[in-house]
Amino acid sequence: MDIKMTACAIFVATLGSISAVQAQTVDYGSLETLFGEPVTTSATGKPQKASEAPVGLDIITADQIRRMGVTSLPEVLNRVNGITSWQATRSYADVGVRGQDTFYNPTLLVLVNGRQVYIDTYGFTDWSLIPVEMEEIRQIEVVKGPTTALYGFNAVDGVVNIVTYNPKYDKVGQAGVVAGTGAYRRAYGLKTFDLSDNASIRISGGQEDFNEFEKTSKTNFIPESTFRTPRARKLMADSIVQLDDKTQLRLEGSYAGSIDNDTPTTPAATPADKTFISGKASLTSETTVGLVEANLYTNQYINKDGGTAATTQKNQITVAQLEDLFKLGIDHTIRLQGEYRHNEVTSDLLTGPHAQVSYDVAAVGGMWNWAMDPRWEWTNALRVDHLMLSRSGPFQTAVPFTSNSQFDQDLTAVSGNTGLVWKATDLDTLRASYGRGIQAPSLHSFGLDLPLFGGFVVLAGDPNLNPVVVQNYEVGYDRAIDAIGGKLRSSLFYKKTEDVQAIGGVTQPGGPPTVIQTASIGDTETAGLELGLEGKIASAWNWDVGYTYQNTTDNFNPSASATPSPVSLHYQDTIPHNVVKAHLGYKNGPWESDLYSEAASNFKAVSFNGTNYDIVKLDRYFTLGGRIGYKLDDTVTIALQGVNLLTPRVATNSGLENDREVYLSLSKKF
Repeated sequence: MDIKMTACAIFVATLGSISAVQAQTVDYGSLETLFGEPVTTSATGKPQKASEAPVGLDIITADQIRRMGVTSLPEVLNRVNGITSWQATRSYADVGVRGQDTFYNPTLLVLVNGRQVYIDTYGFTDWSLIPVEMEEIRQIEVVKGPTTALYGFNAVDGVVNIVTYNPKYDKVGQAGVVAGTGAYRRAYGLKTFDLSDNASIRISGGQEDFNEFEKTSKTNFIPESTFRTPRARKLMADSIVQLDDKTQLRLEGSYAGSIDNDTPTTPAATPADKTFISGKASLTSETTVGLVEANLYTNQYINKDGGTAATTQKNQITVAQLEDLFKLGIDHTIRLQGEYRHNEVTSDLLTGPHAQVSYDVAAVGGMWNWAMDPRWEWTNALRVDHLMLSRSGPFQTAVPFTSNSQFDQDLTAVSGNTGLVWKATDLDTLRASYGRGIQAPSLHSFGLDLPLFGGFVVLAGDPNLNPVVVQNYEVGYDRAIDAIGGKLRSSLFYKKTEDVQAIGGVTQPGGPPTVIQTASIGDTETAGLELGLEGKIASAWNWDVGYTYQNTTDNFNPSASATPSPVSLHYQDTIPHNVVKAHLGYKNGPWESDLYSEAASNFKAVSFNGTNYDIVKLDRYFTLGGRIGYKLDDTVTIALQGVNLLTPRVATNSGLENDREVYLSLSKKF
């Protein structure tokens, strides 16, 4: 009885000390002015510098994106230490984190303002369909390591959170055109409008057209005649309504459509017409029990392989989230979260009734941030996901399942994060962290049959697959260096991925057709070091250089480890051990210029030989890109920019070689 009375007294006292975290939608501009550098709120809910976050995090600013002189988000992300971008074709790229990259990479979660744009059909990000123009991005937060408990479902190996300008706090307007080699053409525009004293909206859109690579790769045999001319079109709207002094409603909607060349590692490129439509509503209110936020969003992804309606796949996801962020006293920040999601894919690849695979996920989680004193902070997070799988419709011939009841499976997974940050001095910050992330199998991996090569091969899933588990241990040290007007950033990490999944992991006997099944093929480990140094020279010059060392060891089953192999995953062979990235920038009056370089040691790539996957050797490479811009006046800028300037082509993966590309851009702010 005494214990119960004591517990009740503590609970009542706790309720009395709860206070709302004073924020609604985040005014990043004001926070950046206050902190003197870009900040994030996504990890813990409160403003933090990148060096003070409980996870490995980099922030790419809008000004950095503009001065890079590139035309795609994967190229932007490739400037970050520990990030690799594989440009398989001009219209298809993939992004990996710390020694784990592959085409259709399933381990990187990509968000736009916290809304998932990761596609669950195959478990990948279609970068050509990210519903955002680069000019409306305020910053990109790149999180390295598993953070499912902090960032949500499938944040298993890293997170890219794209933060756009806030229509209430950021009044932006810009239009521009870009043209260059490869018949590249792009036009875009964005503008913020005040609809009333309490409502604002930002509207943006753009169109991009270009030809595919002019030559085929030395490491693959994709005929040039199979390529289509890629095209992408986007239209977005983002609005905020101030309902009262403490409550805001944010509504976002977007459409993105593209025609591109899919399947970069097979002997023939498959044309694909794809559409991504999304809508989101967020209600945020400061209440007596904290800052309460409710989110509801839905995404629809439609893929017409070959550009025909007869081979359509539709993926629909609906997510409802509820969060309460509050403080206990002045030292403790608590975030409680609940989430429900429904995810389904329907395939028209079968004649007659459609096949559908779906799952429902219910999740609860919590985060506790303790500011122990002005120099110590400790953050802990825990999340539990419960997934319920189901399937309906017919099966392809020879698939090793005969009843949809075999897919009535439940799966429960626990993820967690802990991070301790010590601000040893005003200049020195140390960080130690651990993360355990969970990745659910994709809907195809769970069991949507897919006929390939005219039906001679059937790709099948497995409802009994275990989730992929990634564990990451990391220590980091950052130091501000006044002598160079910059800072040093460093991280030492070890990452282990268990139950790696691969298409082709199991081949079922019998047939025809031959049945290739997704399976767990083993584990992989990566250990590495990241070093970054940046500074200024006088007032006009700035520079930065980064070095990454990483060594990956695959512990796959003998079939998957053989060469040639039935699977395309060979992490230990396909990631360079040593990568150096450098940048030199200049800005004076109306002129600004930037040079970017990347050098990688010898490595290998996976190439499809028509039956299995071979390992082919690629030489070390050195690339150089840059931009020169001139302001005609305060609102108009003309720029010349390019990538791969030193050589006509460079091979960085098993897809097509990357061409030298040069662009001329003209933009106007208003």
